[in-house]
Amino acid sequence: MKPNDGSKGYGGSFGSSYLFRPFSKRISRILLNTPVSPMQVTLFGFILGMAGIVLLFSQNFWAVLFGCTLIYLQHVFDCVDGELARLRGEISKAGALTDEVSDRVFENALFLVATFVAYRQIQEVWVWPVGMLAVIGNARMVTLYLKLEGLQYKGQSIRTLPFWRQMLNYGGELNLVLIVLGALYGKMVLALVLVAITSNVFATGRFFYATLKLGREERKK
Repeated sequence: MKPNDGSKGYGGSFGSSYLFRPFSKRISRILLNTPVSPMQVTLFGFILGMAGIVLLFSQNFWAVLFGCTLIYLQHVFDCVDGELARLRGEISKAGALTDEVSDRVFENALFLVATFVAYRQIQEVWVWPVGMLAVIGNARMVTLYLKLEGLQYKGQSIRTLPFWRQMLNYGGELNLVLIVLGALYGKMVLALVLVAITSNVFATGRFFYATLKLGREERKK
């Protein structure tokens, strides 16, 4: 299997390609000849992620560290389910829908808890609008990705790009990494600010880039 680093619309993201898929590909191959289904992998990853989010409420460093580990594993298994389905030829609409819904529930719960933790750290009301901007930026990225996938937009595979260009392929995985780092270092406010800025900037840039590219393709027809 040679997946396009998991992103049909973007051509792959930097975070997914280097932080998660090196591990998810190995797990996918291990599970290939087992009775474990892609749907079971999706649900297992979702449970891990939600448990990790709950642990972020803790003010004990080791509990937070364990929670961050579970959140990381959630995304690894979020990659595994699709890879396993493609390896077995078991891609289904029900599985894809379950994956998307569980991802959105996980992401929104993560941002809600992250905003609460940030507010607990500095006790400033303006943290909540920042958290909302982070949610909006992440939602814009996801919506754009899903729409481009529906339009059968094919971005250039990230591995074929120069490394400096690969780093510009921002994905939701990096939002997750920023939140995890913010939790570990007690800098959740900074993490939310960075997510709010980077995700909205990337979503805006990708929108105009994709619009121009799609327009050129239509004019060629």
